[in-house]
Amino acid sequence: MPRIPVAMAGPAYPADSPALNPQRCINLFPVPGGPGGKAQAALYRTPGMARFAEPGTAPVRGMHVFGDLLFAVSGDRLWHLSESGAAREVTTPATRLATPHGRVSMADNGLVMLIVDGARGYLWDGATLAPVTDPAFPGVTDGAGPTQAAFLKGYFLVDAPAWAGRFFVSGPYAVDPAAFVGGGGTSWATAEARPDPLAALVAHGPYLWLLGEGSTEVWYPSDDVVPFDPIGGREAEVGCAAPWSVAHTPDSLFWLARGHDGGLSVVRGGAGGIEPVSTPPIGRLLELERESAATATGLTHAEGGHTFYQLNIGSRSLVFDLSTGLWHERAAWDQPNAVYRRHPADMQVHFAGRTLVGDYRTGRILHLSREHTTDDGAVLRWERVAAPVHEAGRTLFFRRLELDLETGLTGPETPDPHILLDWSDDGGHTWSTPRHLPLGAPGRYGARVAANRLGSARQRVFRVAGSDPSPTAILAAWADVDAS
Repeated sequence: MPRIPVAMAGPAYPADSPALNPQRCINLFPVPGGPGGKAQAALYRTPGMARFAEPGTAPVRGMHVFGDLLFAVSGDRLWHLSESGAAREVTTPATRLATPHGRVSMADNGLVMLIVDGARGYLWDGATLAPVTDPAFPGVTDGAGPTQAAFLKGYFLVDAPAWAGRFFVSGPYAVDPAAFVGGGGTSWATAEARPDPLAALVAHGPYLWLLGEGSTEVWYPSDDVVPFDPIGGREAEVGCAAPWSVAHTPDSLFWLARGHDGGLSVVRGGAGGIEPVSTPPIGRLLELERESAATATGLTHAEGGHTFYQLNIGSRSLVFDLSTGLWHERAAWDQPNAVYRRHPADMQVHFAGRTLVGDYRTGRILHLSREHTTDDGAVLRWERVAAPVHEAGRTLFFRRLELDLETGLTGPETPDPHILLDWSDDGGHTWSTPRHLPLGAPGRYGARVAANRLGSARQRVFRVAGSDPSPTAILAAWADVDAS
């Protein structure tokens, strides 16, 4: 009876035809086994979340760390939070934001913080919040207000949605709401590569990235009247399909891109230019969510030596691991309906030694960490659909499947931990009745996890899932089979 490996520790790679490759990896991420490791790779559970604060009842629209406080917008209200999570509303009924929903952008110059919400601009000086009244500021006298704000080399920068490709530059270290724009109201410029609308402007390192709907260009600080100029040769026919999908690490920018052919992809921009990081199967998932592309959001965070870019698009949250170059999915488990929903995290800041994320559904600010094994008390369910098992069209008789898992790590609150095992013999279209496989009581670190008498098939896809609040590590799986 030969023993054959089952590709259990792998990435998300759902092909157009599930019969070809149905692999999914939900709330698990692949890690290499390292030199001399027991397995070439393993799957670890993704971070859970715990409540840090809930300053408002409306969805979190933006967050920014200014000084030693975290600022967050919930609905039309601005709050600041201490390291303990204690929150105080900054706005009054007379100074609340002009808009109650939609994302806001925030930046600071060390002296004041600028907030833009698509209607107005606002300055917080540490004591009061005042609207920008400079008539040269977009939206004060005509047109739409800015949606994006950045700070670079002493200057605030904002977009001007009423003028395609245009952005405005403040005076150096501007603090006066009535005289905010530099150059006597003439300090503005327009992205020059193509006449497309500006989707996002991002200060990254020493450069200003202008992401248009159909093109990208990079500018640098200069001594001109408008203190920024384009870098020759850094233009690209790669647009930004979703302004809020942009997120960055120290070395790279990531965003949901639209090419000149209209196709969607996830790209990374940096000193070496722009390159795609999405695989063809991930590209297929992006196309399935095309109607939601414009509202996609992105964030980055680091955990345990891995850096992740998370893209929320439609009903999905797709995550790229910069450390391995592999993709996985993250999701919230809707237990009453037994389906996965997109992950709650919509934006991220690092504050008080924690990675904090804003919830797109509520006013919750959540601590994202692998030390948490639930989603703020809700079940954190993981799932792995493995690669198909087959042998040149022969019928396989599955005598036994054995899983190499981390066991014995649950606490006394979970005395009988288990996982679910089922399988599909038609490429993932239908599935068997799940079996409950015990993981062993707390402290039984060497417990075997196996199932016997699994029937026959010409090809088979195994699926395992679990939700017990304990650390999870899936190393490998083997099937004992006979073939005819």
